[in-house]
Amino acid sequence: MNDWIASLYRYPVTVSTCLLAVAATATWWLGGNVDAYMMGPEFWNGEVWRPFTTTLPHVNAIHLVFNLYWIFRFGMVLEGVHGSGKTFLIFVGLAAGSSLASHAVFEDGVGLSGVGYGLFGLLWVLRRRDTRFRGAFDDWTVKMFIVWFFLCIATTYGGIMNVGNFAHFFGAVFGMLLGRAIGNLARGKAVIGVAIAAAGLLVTAGAFARSSAWAMEQGLTTAVLHPIERGKVLAYEGYRAQERGEQEQAIEKYQGALALDQRDWRIWYDLGVALQIRERDDKASIAFQEAVSRAGEKRGENPYLCHAYKFLARRAAAKGDDKGAVTYWHKALDAGRDDAEVWHGLGMSLERLGDRAGAETAFRRAVASDRDNAEYRASLERVTGGK
Repeated sequence: MNDWIASLYRYPVTVSTCLLAVAATATWWLGGNVDAYMMGPEFWNGEVWRPFTTTLPHVNAIHLVFNLYWIFRFGMVLEGVHGSGKTFLIFVGLAAGSSLASHAVFEDGVGLSGVGYGLFGLLWVLRRRDTRFRGAFDDWTVKMFIVWFFLCIATTYGGIMNVGNFAHFFGAVFGMLLGRAIGNLARGKAVIGVAIAAAGLLVTAGAFARSSAWAMEQGLTTAVLHPIERGKVLAYEGYRAQERGEQEQAIEKYQGALALDQRDWRIWYDLGVALQIRERDDKASIAFQEAVSRAGEKRGENPYLCHAYKFLARRAAAKGDDKGAVTYWHKALDAGRDDAEVWHGLGMSLERLGDRAGAETAFRRAVASDRDNAEYRASLERVTGGK
């Protein structure tokens, strides 16, 4: 064990990358502000470190452990053969390529997944072309990475967990291109190696140019943005401002985004939340109304639409429109069936409308969902006479 630890000095790039990832992740988890290191449109304001530093923070323990394991395992193999200098350049290239390419398709994220898939693609090619890499990994590892790739796509589009799938894809592509280039150079086929490397650079350059669509408008002359793309930039900036608690700035950004493209219900919803926090309820009602209208008939539970419908129901009830409130409460139930607050609100509106049987049913559901709530129990006792 001691010999293994002592041998780590031979892999300074791999070990340093893992330690930096742990430090950045711990800082983030402990409440530190790491916004300055995340990939985003600020890159175009001269913050050129972001494609590299965005790979260091990780969302959760599984994300961190999975990436560190494979970075460590693949990195030691690569650094043991090619040395620290070349390994550093490969790490930097894979980080930049996967981050910029993901940025180009509006999927900024965090973590070393792009670098990990890049190393996998690199070694997958090299182990077939260079005997020094024959034992880099076995066929089971190949199958696992392929299955994991498609599983991540399924969890993202299934709404279970948001994963940087484009970082995985582009990282693997850049890694394989780089592996082909290195393999051909090692075989003395310099022309083929340079050609493949140039192809990789062209792909990276294309992604880099495309990512200008994410650039901020102020102070930039390099980006010619389509209105929808400018809207996405502003919505992203609004979200980041809202995360920082800067609601006024968030409202301004969301309104700017909607002035360019009004189709995305999520921007309307986020605007409604910001306005609600600032207690501008009339304007929040308009925003939530637009959100639920543009979301259409979304099936299944959706906590965001449930929140919007609850707000609209309470506003209608406060204005004496209990019939309208009942409609909104029912829509809220479609988006959050076990929400005790919704059942209680529905019961209150039905009671005021004189439907005591319907109110009793709703109050019973509220109490069943939250037995410790004294208000819900009192409402049920009121309509049943304590029976």
